[in-house]
Amino acid sequence: MDELSILLTANSVLNTETDDYWTYSDGDQYEIIPLYNKQNEISAYYVHFSSGGYAVVNNNINNPVVLEFGEGDNNQLQEIINNNAEPHIIYNSPFSLYEETEVNALSTSEEYNIYDYYPDLKETNSELANQLKEQKAMVENNLNARSDYGFINWDDMDNDSYTSDNIDYLSGTDWITTYQTEDFGNNHCGTVCVSNLALYFENAGKINTNATGEGVFIWAHQYVGNGPNPTIAPAAKDFFADMGYNLNYQTCSTTDSYKTAISA
Repeated sequence: MDELSILLTANSVLNTETDDYWTYSDGDQYEIIPLYNKQNEISAYYVHFSSGGYAVVNNNINNPVVLEFGEGDNNQLQEIINNNAEPHIIYNSPFSLYEETEVNALSTSEEYNIYDYYPDLKETNSELANQLKEQKAMVENNLNARSDYGFINWDDMDNDSYTSDNIDYLSGTDWITTYQTEDFGNNHCGTVCVSNLALYFENAGKINTNATGEGVFIWAHQYVGNGPNPTIAPAAKDFFADMGYNLNYQTCSTTDSYKTAISA
């Protein structure tokens, strides 16, 4: 199971105080620890949320059932995790689990395996599988619909006062939008950005595109393509080179570096 499927399955039992059972808040912190059977296969995942609550999720996308859950954390599992840098936990049942390196193999050879206790875990549960599939699609669509596409953590943004200013040649540039170009691309804000950069440079007299705004977009789209794409600078440089202009760019990774670049 992938990470999102594990988180959604865990939350299906931890959010039962509301009607919205299948949700995950990306502000919560969590850890996911694989749990193994005696054949060294990942049979389940232990999920623990910083806001409180844990769940053990079956590692079967066709049967995403929760084996156990509760408030806080699982004390026995958490103790193993806290005492081992790289825990390898054998999970036979909620009552039979241990760190592999700390237990004599002979003393556990007669124990039942997880699938001896719960043979249905390998079976298909169509109802649960379809619920998870539907909810996962909803979450992924919501993430794609976000204006920042998940690239920005708003908690890291400054809350200080600011001053505003306009760059030269702003008013005379015939900017284009994603709405105007929706017939030519998908998640294409990166291409729109590069296109507007070309239109701005043209208005400043640095290049000559000999094209309409849509024409510039179609041209730029050959280099940038659809997105979401957070690293458009190399493609923009190639696009400008096609127009005979050497476009330089610099990586900015802090707020101060952005301010310096914008003010330059």
